[in-house]
Amino acid sequence: MGTRWLLVGLAASVLLRPSVSLAATMEELFEGGQAAIVLAVAAPGRSDLVEFSLLDPGTEISLADGESLQLGYQESCAVEDITGGTVTIGARQSRVVGGTVIRGQVDCNFFRYDHTPPQLRRAAISVFERKARQTAAAADHRHSVAVVIGNKTYTEQVPDVSYAHRDAAAMKGYLTKVLGYRERNIIDLRDATQSQMEAAFGNMRSHEGEIYRMIRPDRSHVTVYYSGHGAPGLDDNKGYLLPVDVAPENVELSGYPIDLLYENLNKLEARSVTVLLDACFSGDSGGGMVIQSASPVFVQTKMPDAADNLTVLTAASDRQVASWDNENQHGLFTYHLLVALRGAADEAPFGDADGSVTVQEAKAYLDEEMTYAAKRGFGRKQDASVRGHGGAVLGHVPDDPAEVLIEPPGQTDVARRTEERAPAALPFGVEIYEVRFETTRIGSSSAICKEESGTFEIQTFNGEIQSSTLKGVSVRGKVTESVIKGTIGSRFQFFEARKQGDVWVGEHYHEKNDVRYQSCRGKLTFARK
Repeated sequence: MGTRWLLVGLAASVLLRPSVSLAATMEELFEGGQAAIVLAVAAPGRSDLVEFSLLDPGTEISLADGESLQLGYQESCAVEDITGGTVTIGARQSRVVGGTVIRGQVDCNFFRYDHTPPQLRRAAISVFERKARQTAAAADHRHSVAVVIGNKTYTEQVPDVSYAHRDAAAMKGYLTKVLGYRERNIIDLRDATQSQMEAAFGNMRSHEGEIYRMIRPDRSHVTVYYSGHGAPGLDDNKGYLLPVDVAPENVELSGYPIDLLYENLNKLEARSVTVLLDACFSGDSGGGMVIQSASPVFVQTKMPDAADNLTVLTAASDRQVASWDNENQHGLFTYHLLVALRGAADEAPFGDADGSVTVQEAKAYLDEEMTYAAKRGFGRKQDASVRGHGGAVLGHVPDDPAEVLIEPPGQTDVARRTEERAPAALPFGVEIYEVRFETTRIGSSSAICKEESGTFEIQTFNGEIQSSTLKGVSVRGKVTESVIKGTIGSRFQFFEARKQGDVWVGEHYHEKNDVRYQSCRGKLTFARK
């Protein structure tokens, strides 16, 4: 929906208040207590709607069928794309009756500091373009099918792959939460045996396994993800994926041939096939040699003929070892691939910031970040291997990076059993802080200055303040180990606190145009809970 705002001609009349100077900053515009700003209008022939007009709470706007309006809310940092119906302006968002509304969030800084209305509109357009791509991707993957395998616990002769289950859960989360794969279209296997892998992919006699029965010809995309051991056949030097019941002395009979996997997948009448392998085929691993008394060997696998729609991305090349990320408790390849898909690979210098992550962009990111992590952490070389089309799209950047599930490091099984009744841990990247305030100058309309003292809580994600329990006003800002700073509400109320022992101590104050006023100021203390 958002792309139409690039093309539409905008009206030039007045909506309740005169249109504003395009050079005015957002803070200057909202001094009068208005709730929302009109960012764009698509209503040909209508003269009562104009861009950058300011709207008070309670304002009612009627939109005919096909007429659209884009709004930005200063208090909640929300943007809305509304088509048709009756729109009632609220304090933080609109009430829409008889129409449709798509909501998103922009960085709250676009409503503050020196940002102007056109800058805010461009940010809103980007949000809606991302949402449009996500909606299209979800529709595109309505019939997509995936096989997700995490092989962790092997026989006594083969070392475990410590983080394979976490890898598989994270990749499944990306497929469902971001790409829109349906749960019922995912074959989700943990510690898969040889018979289970053959049931999923087929065998040498027939390619018509479970995945074959699930796809819709020429409509289904197929993704195969595997985290576990790979190994070479000692007689044929071909690569094999290892089921957990593998006989390590006879991989050729008890493993699943990687060449067969490619051949059977290529026989599917799928729109595209993507294979992601967090495994190597040298015979070595992060947990030690897979095949005892054997040296790493060179393995040459071949792509099937006419594999135009088959793309393969593997954790390592040739004789290299697929390393583990012990800090994040994932395979090194899987962790960095998820970070790439979360948007890092779409940014410069790896990508073109178009909201999609291609194989080529992901490979460039992995070559830089994963390869460096392997060298720094283990003193060895690990380069992702790609076969197929570099321009193939692996995924789309989510509007909220938190949607890409990268689980927090977990406890050992023993620790989990002994702490079953312990309170649930916060999600990865989330922290809670208790904030105590002592106001020296009260009487202001700002919520924090209506009381002489009190407490509230803030919740952060990856250092960004996301929400607070302070009623009637938003708290935004950043948290680092040395300083916590940001804004309270929209009336030029700032705060800054610096680390002192286990807490952060500072003040809140009212400042405008570099002039600090005596109204509404006081002391703040932040303590991590």
